[in-house]
Amino acid sequence: MADEDEKQQEEQAEQSGAEEKASGKGSLLPWILLATIVPVFAGTGFFLGRILADDDAASAPEEVKEEKPIYEDFLNADADAEPTWIYEVQPFVNNLKDPGARRYVRVGFSLEMSGQLDKLQGEQYLLSKTAHIKNRLGHYFGDRIVEELQGERNRRKVLADVEDILNELLFKDAKPPIVSVLFGECAIQ
Repeated sequence: MADEDEKQQEEQAEQSGAEEKASGKGSLLPWILLATIVPVFAGTGFFLGRILADDDAASAPEEVKEEKPIYEDFLNADADAEPTWIYEVQPFVNNLKDPGARRYVRVGFSLEMSGQLDKLQGEQYLLSKTAHIKNRLGHYFGDRIVEELQGERNRRKVLADVEDILNELLFKDAKPPIVSVLFGECAIQ
């Protein structure tokens, strides 16, 4: 009986060895398919993308026109000859960066504009951008802590930052017409 058990174990071992060899060859087939199908689909997608993109690129130059910014219509070339003028940004309240949002600031500004910008049209332009101005300044003041708003040095830095922010926001591609920014009011609670 021991001989029969040993023979059965040997036969089972041979069968499992044959199965492992067969499964080894079988597991190679998916890798071969994957190695051929993926590059074919990738290449097809690439070339179709190029063909479709060329159709869009050919029609795009006809549709796209360069639009000049609206403020270029009322920029004055004789900026040195004209006096500066003041535009008042209405005060607004904004929470400061404080745990629990217990501190806030009420801030109003006066913008000293260069003569480069026509006063009547410039005021209309700035009035139309009031929401954008308050939004951007709200983000700026929302990132400040009380210590960054106190003291002469810090206040000068805030005014310089606000000037840079507004010149970038309102007059991206022109010579900055905001000469300086002045506090109208600044109250911290």
